[in-house]
Formats: sequence, structure tokens, C-alpha cells
Amino acid sequence: MTAETIPSPAPAPESSGAGAPAAAKRVPLTIKVCHAWSNHWSVEHLVHRRVVEVAEDGSDTLASVKDAFAEIEGVPVDMVMFMWMDRPIGRYYQGEMTEDAEEEESQTLEELGVMNWLRKFPHWTVTAAIVEDPPMDSLETVHRSVAVTVRGFKEGPKLDRWINVKKKKKEWNTLVYGAPKPWDDRYDSD
Repeated sequence: MTAETIPSPAPAPESSGAGAPAAAKRVPLTIKVCHAWSNHWSVEHLVHRRVVEVAEDGSDTLASVKDAFAEIEGVPVDMVMFMWMDRPIGRYYQGEMTEDAEEEESQTLEELGVMNWLRKFPHWTVTAAIVEDPPMDSLETVHRSVAVTVRGFKEGPKLDRWINVKKKKKEWNTLVYGAPKPWDDRYDSD
């Protein structure tokens, strides 16, 4: 497995004036690109790695690291989800970004605690994946399950149309009649 290095923006030239800050030293940040939530060794063949250079002091924001990563990976930045220690950081659902995600994306790697751990364990990686679909409304989940198990629908556009029509009706928020009960004779194994 080879890791491709993402070219970092050229550091500003160091000025010789007194009191002017020197350019921050750049260090590699390894990003493991996976296509599932699992970090188990058996899915290692489904991943590849990229290396992004970040400021050693952790002054790069999560959003700027995502931008650099998305550029080399060739995907839209709003489709990238980063995970640190198996916890999503920043955006992790499609659609409009939540306030919490916006706040995390504007934080620096130091504020998120990433750089502190990477100084101690430089072989650790940030995990990148594709953002997920937004969570489904619980009533929609129940209605979909009933439509598939009881009414014989298959996942697809026909089921989506049926759900959208049902959402507009008054009985959308009522109990789902026709759902199997645990004592239903359809469960008898005799």
C-alpha cells in the first residue's frame, strides 16, 4: 500500500523583520480512506492511505484539511467525513450542516485534540469515509418495514412513492395497523 502525499500550500517566506512569525513547520498527517465503518484488519484490502502535510502546531482547521484531502481524492468536500478515534468529527450527514458540525469544522486540529495524540503516536491515522444519508424518521422506518414485510413491497421507487403519498395522509402519525404482533399465528413454526 502506498501513501500519496498531498502537496501542501507553500509556506509563506520567512521574514527577517524582528517580531515577525516564522512559517510553521509542516508534518505529515496520514488519512486512511475506507468505505465502511469497520476498522477491522479483515477489511484492510478495502482501504488506501493519503498523506496531508499540516502545521506542526495544529493551527490548520479541520475544514482546510478536508479541502486539501478532497482535492487529491477527487471528491466533493461536502461528501467527506473524517473520524478520529472512531468518532465522526465535522460533517457526517448529507444535506445542510448542523451547527455542531460547522463549529467542529472551524476548529483547529489542536483544539480537536488530534495533534496532541499524533505527537505521542505518530503512526495513528485519521479515517476518511463518505458521509452518510441523514437518519430516517422513526415513523418512516416503521411504515417502510410494514410495507416490505406485510404488503410485499420491494425497496425501490415504487416503495418511495407509496411512502411519500402515505406521509401526506392523516393516518401517517397513527399506529401502523397490519404490523405483525409477536403472538401472530404467522410466526407459528408448526
